[in-house]
Amino acid sequence: FHPAWHVEEERFGNAILTRFPMRVVQGEGLHHYKADRSRRSALWVEIEFDEHTSLQVINAHISLYPKEQLIQSRQLWEEWVQPAALLGPVILCGDFNARPASAAYKFLAKNMLDIETFNDRPAASPTLFSPLPISRVDHIFVTAGLHAENSRVINSRLAQIASDHLPLIADFKLDEKTPVSDDAHSTTTS
Repeated sequence: FHPAWHVEEERFGNAILTRFPMRVVQGEGLHHYKADRSRRSALWVEIEFDEHTSLQVINAHISLYPKEQLIQSRQLWEEWVQPAALLGPVILCGDFNARPASAAYKFLAKNMLDIETFNDRPAASPTLFSPLPISRVDHIFVTAGLHAENSRVINSRLAQIASDHLPLIADFKLDEKTPVSDDAHSTTTS
């Protein structure tokens, strides 16, 4: 878990859960224009499946404002995804607050694969607002070396009351073994 902001004793931010060993590579805030806007952040972990296979996972929550969305998407690509890709396949996921027609989404989709739109998948499901979803703003992007075998949005009653976003779930297959780099272990956590 990495908090983006604090309200009294509560913390709001990004979390990644896994049953495999993982280590936090980076957790910090993203570009931000105005002090009165909610801070946005990202969390990058390396998940180790065995001594020769790892996966880089970046969970992000970006701005509601289109100009900030684009800046934050570029920042995620340049400062997070590109360095992570040197260590192995990357999953970039989260609440992007960006519809597929937005500049931020188009930038990321130009550089990575959106798991809901490649390999002749049917139309992607909306995730926001959970009681009556009308918009797709939650996304999962992947780099080479990963293929989504299945993706779905959970639209159960529990999902509708747990959050204003419906969960987006995907099953992945790694193309090949990805060695865990010794250099990866020298990265510091922010």
